[in-house]
Amino acid sequence: MHNLSRLFIILKLNERFDQGDYYEAHQIYRTIYYRLVRENKFAEIYNLLYEGSIREPNSGSDLALLLADLMLTK
Repeated sequence: MHNLSRLFIILKLNERFDQGDYYEAHQIYRTIYYRLVRENKFAEIYNLLYEGSIREPNSGSDLALLLADLMLTK
């Protein structure tokens, strides 16, 4: 994922949080996760999922499971 597109997605993610649209924010986290997995950018994935899991507790468990799965398989 290029830096400009990553920046755009992060801005969109923050906007969704500001609007209280947590479902859409969660979907953005998952989209970024799968893109970064394809690019083998594991350090970025760890940071992203950790941040997301503490930022939005309702979807945090799903993001934490993605993080745990990644740690066990990569």
